[in-house]
Amino acid sequence: ASKKGYEEIVKFLMSFPSINTSIRNHFDQTAADVVCSRISKKDEALKQRILQLINAPSIYYIPVIRTPDNSSPPSLGSPCAMNLSDDNTDMQVVAVDDDITGSPIIGQAFAGPLSPAQAEDLYKKWKSPSSVEQRKKVNQIKRSDPDRGLERVGRQLAHSIGVGWMEYWGFLSCYCDLSKKEGLQKLENY
Repeated sequence: ASKKGYEEIVKFLMSFPSINTSIRNHFDQTAADVVCSRISKKDEALKQRILQLINAPSIYYIPVIRTPDNSSPPSLGSPCAMNLSDDNTDMQVVAVDDDITGSPIIGQAFAGPLSPAQAEDLYKKWKSPSSVEQRKKVNQIKRSDPDRGLERVGRQLAHSIGVGWMEYWGFLSCYCDLSKKEGLQKLENY
């Protein structure tokens, strides 16, 4: 699609979270290397638009962020982009300074990978449930479990739409989903 300049098809393909633009063909070229190479009428604007689609991050995660010492309440982070063509596809705890408490902030849990549209939709559902009944249920969960309430809500939402979910478990020193076979195996090994 990129080789023949089919912008709409490239846009459609880039909406899939599993798309990997770093794969090389038998000439050792990526999709970005061959943009518009098979069209007779060269269109530099089209080539730049397709390159922007290919190089734009297309994989999103929605983090739950908190301080390790729980000095601040957990919060839902905005969807953050990650491109599979990057070498760093492992989720790591990334600490930044919290301006208010001086404590580090960590990504405690992540929903994803998601397409940009999925990320926006899940973020809205998680941040502001649509019905009054759902809002009451979410608030009750968060109040009854201040340590993992936000994560419980996110886990339920992620599983309901069939996307991945990872939580950091300190005693295991890793991210995993304890509702999946791999996560349970890590727990069993511990």
